[in-house]
Amino acid sequence: MGRVRIRHYRIRKGRGYWEPTARMKALGFRVMALGPDGPEAWALAERMNAEWDGARASGNAVDHYEHGTVGWLFDKYRRMGVWEKKEPRTREEWEAAWTVIKQVFGDVLVSEIDFPACDAFYTELENKFSQHKKHRVFKICRALLEIAIGFKLIKTNPSHKIPNTAPKGRSAIWSELEIVELRDKAWELGYRGLSVAIAVAHDTQLAPVDVRLLTLGMRRADHQGIYFETERAKTGRKALATISKDTELLIERYLQGLAFVLPPDQPLIRNRSSRVYSKDTLGDDFRDVREVVFPGDTRRLMDMRRTGNVEAVTGGAQPTDLAAKLSNTIAQSNQIFDTYSPVQLETVREVDKALEIGRRKLLATAVAREQNENKSGNPPTPAPLLESELPSTRAGEKGKWLTKPKRCQWRERRDLNPRPPA
Repeated sequence: MGRVRIRHYRIRKGRGYWEPTARMKALGFRVMALGPDGPEAWALAERMNAEWDGARASGNAVDHYEHGTVGWLFDKYRRMGVWEKKEPRTREEWEAAWTVIKQVFGDVLVSEIDFPACDAFYTELENKFSQHKKHRVFKICRALLEIAIGFKLIKTNPSHKIPNTAPKGRSAIWSELEIVELRDKAWELGYRGLSVAIAVAHDTQLAPVDVRLLTLGMRRADHQGIYFETERAKTGRKALATISKDTELLIERYLQGLAFVLPPDQPLIRNRSSRVYSKDTLGDDFRDVREVVFPGDTRRLMDMRRTGNVEAVTGGAQPTDLAAKLSNTIAQSNQIFDTYSPVQLETVREVDKALEIGRRKLLATAVAREQNENKSGNPPTPAPLLESELPSTRAGEKGKWLTKPKRCQWRERRDLNPRPPA
């Protein structure tokens, strides 16, 4: 009979036992003799594990782990200086992964985790979670076992025998026309804070978390217009978030429509109930509006950061300037990044110019594509060939405008700026 791997299950002289740890015993769990090793004993052991898991889930179990267990190792690691130096988002990722890892390995001695145990855990992750979450959780589990080597609990990391396939990176982008549709429809449906968030995300290339944390106290101005001086939540790096004139006007209309005076130190982008957006509520509202405008689409608000990168590159932005705009490092070199920090606002403005050129080029390509696909007897106006002939994206100017790019329809372009609240 092949050997099975069940938590807290031990075989002694052909008989099975369920052996709780000292922590479990403190909460009333006792060693149980399960009879001859076999399916019946295995089932009883699994039932006892389920009872223990229930005790932990209900809060009746205290996180106090026996020395040498994975739980003890993680607690020890979180009290070290290296943990404090991790980025806040990185610590959040570890904590989120730990909620999954501890259900399987929390009470298990690190020295008892071998290749079969890692393989079983990886298979369970594949069956329960998405590829993205599976990859992240197993990555943290593997890192914990590396830390165990540093604590001399084990000599080698058994998880390295299992390839942890990473999910494919996102590549989706939005077109300017689609973003205008989303922004205007959000305003029309009453999601006015979301409308502002969409416009700001497109202009600034900030991540959604950075957009929803912007405050009026961060607002600055120079001779070219308004921008926000903030920090990226993920890295803590300084970011200068420049916005267009259209977005400036949209923000002013939004603020005028609020029923209260917005404190300068509080997030300015609010949901329909005037509450601050959270990660979940911002995503939920965006999906609601996206489904109205583009049914079945799966692109996200975060894809606007990538969209801006594509537009800037198309417009000829230099990598060093683009790093300042995105508040990223250049080839992972902090020294090079810091070299360009003193003129960051100037370089960000240079990227804004490239963005405008890139958007116009991409618009011309989209118009030409619509022409080729249009099979009606009345073809639309020919696509502009020169930059001076491209449609203006400034508010108040009228002309022919593509709406809903996925549908080959043409109509008179409406004002880019949503109407102010009645």
